[in-house]
Amino acid sequence: MLTNKKVYKIGTRGSLLARTQCQQIKKELEELTGEKFELEIIKTQGDLNTSVPLWQMEGKDFFTKELDEALLGKKVDLVVHSYKDLGSERPSGIELAAITKRSYAQDIFLIPQENLEKIIKGDFKEDTFIVGTSSPRRIVNAENHLGKILPSETLLDVKAKMLRGNVNTRIQKLKNGEFHGIILAMAGLERLAKDEKATEEMTPLLKGLNFAIMPQFYFPPAASQGALGIECRADDSKLKEKLALVNHSDTIEEVKRERRAFQSFGGGCHLAVGINVRKHKDFFIHHQRGEVDGKKIEIHLTEGNEQALEYAKKQVLKEAREGSILAFLGMPNRSSDSSDSSKEDYRASNIHYVYDQVISKNMIHGDHELINSSRKIFVTTRYAKGRLPQKDNAHNLSLWAAGHKTWENLARQGYWFQGCSEGLGHLEIDRLSRESSLIQLLHTLNFDLRDKHYTVLSHKDAQSPLGPIVESYDRKTEEDFETGLKDKIEKVSCFYWSSKFQAKKYLELFPNIKDKTHFCGHGKTYDGLKELEMSPIPLCSIREYKEFLNQISKEL
Repeated sequence: MLTNKKVYKIGTRGSLLARTQCQQIKKELEELTGEKFELEIIKTQGDLNTSVPLWQMEGKDFFTKELDEALLGKKVDLVVHSYKDLGSERPSGIELAAITKRSYAQDIFLIPQENLEKIIKGDFKEDTFIVGTSSPRRIVNAENHLGKILPSETLLDVKAKMLRGNVNTRIQKLKNGEFHGIILAMAGLERLAKDEKATEEMTPLLKGLNFAIMPQFYFPPAASQGALGIECRADDSKLKEKLALVNHSDTIEEVKRERRAFQSFGGGCHLAVGINVRKHKDFFIHHQRGEVDGKKIEIHLTEGNEQALEYAKKQVLKEAREGSILAFLGMPNRSSDSSDSSKEDYRASNIHYVYDQVISKNMIHGDHELINSSRKIFVTTRYAKGRLPQKDNAHNLSLWAAGHKTWENLARQGYWFQGCSEGLGHLEIDRLSRESSLIQLLHTLNFDLRDKHYTVLSHKDAQSPLGPIVESYDRKTEEDFETGLKDKIEKVSCFYWSSKFQAKKYLELFPNIKDKTHFCGHGKTYDGLKELEMSPIPLCSIREYKEFLNQISKEL
């Protein structure tokens, strides 16, 4: 006897984004389980009231309450949420059954091309740059840091203005001139760009807009942003088994840490702190930035190297001389340069830094055939600037930077970047741009760019999976470095390296340093130091290195 096969109903909000991401989950579940799923649209309070910022509305669970009621009332069998909308306290009888893979947790900044060109040319005459967002964390971080990545010789004064509504409404308000730029979640736009019907609706809205994927160092997103949470009734064991098939272990580990940090600050939609945790190799990279009760929050740390740090701490304390620490910082001493990370110092009188006197970098200037023919360029360092076209001719290029410091330095010289690799290496740019349907769409619409390959501005010996190398600076080993440098280097307790090339040259000159304590970033330098058998400890920034040393200095 034939029986009708059960059709599972998925509860969803009615916005284009909510429907699109549910359709994608529906398709994935049907392929994995062989079952049939269909969507049930449910209106929520958060969708109906778009005139007031969420953190000013009375009550809570603005995007989930009606969905919870439908689930508990058996009107639907499961609900798909943007996981960041789920509070820590959920109704009895409802269980989180799956957290899906996220690829893009970042925020994305959209700006009309005409506004961008005015800024680059120095013709932006407004007293303030108005950015649209209603998120407290975006307000705080945009007003404090957005000016750093805008291509202006002087920092623009940035102010936030309330922006609510679905994605289409927000972008249309930007196109109408209500804002100079707006900030959105990249993950949502990415899901829309993967859907043919949604892309048709989005294309006219995105036409004429330039973009930047905002660096996590300054603009960490909301905790759990980019991940989808799927809930069902706690007693539906058969469905829970099916939903578990779309669980993603790395994402689960990341958002678990993010939500723990979120709760440590008090939680709630009013929280003005961005929180992101990224699993990279065997480590978790934490970025937290914002404000709580008038206190600035800035946390950048690496989780997973605690044992190595504890051992390094003992070694540095052991080697400290006369109550002071001698530490190597693999960069020139540019302490007078306001763009230099050494200005972000926690200066302690008993820490003395030795800067790089052995390696010098010199810009190579002039046009190059590859640069003239390519419009996608990866800039590995500020020293590559000599190969870039004049800033007025560079606004129609797609420029990407190795890190936020390179971006920030060249922004002060009028250059606009689409994003950076956050110090994680060339393949991060591949993931951000060539694998993203959204970025491909924006490239095609606004740059007429369909190139798969980048031109990479680096040194002559460099190799990159992104595309061909253009020699943009040379590296020389100085012969006449400071008298007594050898003695000073051999007294250094720990080293922070900026490249494998640098570490290798120092090892050749001062072989006794190999067994000292070595730090570096998470990208190519880490892999290179491992090849040199230097047992490197990865950190997310020079700032984390200085924080480590300052903690030790207090024990001397």
